[in-house]
Amino acid sequence: MSDDKTEFESQLLDELSEVHLQRLFKKITLVLGRVFYLYPVPDEAVWDATRCLDNIFRGELGIPPKEIDDAMPHNHSQGRKHPAVTGLLKRLDEYV
Repeated sequence: MSDDKTEFESQLLDELSEVHLQRLFKKITLVLGRVFYLYPVPDEAVWDATRCLDNIFRGELGIPPKEIDDAMPHNHSQGRKHPAVTGLLKRLDEYV
């Protein structure tokens, strides 16, 4: 019985860790999104930063990193959300 409880507790802690990790990465993404929203950052840099964050997050979950080829040309306009940031936020919700 104690082995079952220990396994259950371990699984619960793993799930809580994933949720905390997801929240942390979402906050980091939102901070970067704000920078990209307010300042002219080259489009390639935005896509590269979000790909890197995505692959780091995947690695922490034990999901193999992959090349995410969803880059679309985006004319930066101060005060507009970048599709790389919104895409990463969506994927972070899907992983956990």
